[in-house]
Amino acid sequence: MFGTPPKKTRKASDLSEIAKVLIDFIYDKKDGCGIVPANIIHESKEDVSSRSEKDLEADTKTLDIARKELEKKFDSLSKENKLNIDLIIEMTNTKTLEIKQGNCHELSYLFFDLAKQYFPTTSLELMFAEEHMFIVINRKLDSNENDPTSWGDNCIIADPWKKMVMDTITFQKHRVGKGGDPDYTLAVSSDINRLHGEYPDLQSTHRSMRGKKTI
Repeated sequence: MFGTPPKKTRKASDLSEIAKVLIDFIYDKKDGCGIVPANIIHESKEDVSSRSEKDLEADTKTLDIARKELEKKFDSLSKENKLNIDLIIEMTNTKTLEIKQGNCHELSYLFFDLAKQYFPTTSLELMFAEEHMFIVINRKLDSNENDPTSWGDNCIIADPWKKMVMDTITFQKHRVGKGGDPDYTLAVSSDINRLHGEYPDLQSTHRSMRGKKTI
């Protein structure tokens, strides 16, 4: 469906192209997931302008209901000591594909699951700044998580909500207010934290916040 991406590549340009295909797939209504951003302040103006305020409010209500349903299930599983981040992602993705709606967390979870198939030798990390989530691909593991300029020349940042794939320089410009989009700067300017990661080279999975209920 996606073609056959180069499995062993570590070049940022190649990684970027694959990431762009995956983001397009998440939104593609014909051949992909067909997800619609439910937040009225979603950055993609074409998504918002083509729908009425009534439709946008209905979408937001649907997503809120879905999140509350998941929250109850997560609470129940947590009490039974059965909740972990893998299960949170799996259950959230199932619900997102069912309602065809989501915002940064839902979109990032979908991208993360898809990306594991197409970046088999590359690290993937779910990161968030304040409440905004995105994916960091191929970060130097000895770098400072809170300093994108240290993440390496071949690291890229995929933000499905923003529909953007960025190198570290571009991402840092947004963080410090030089990216030309003050709303996005507000979303990513706070301290960066890691929620979850896949590290093929280490033959192990690192979970920095196991069991955190983030949807």
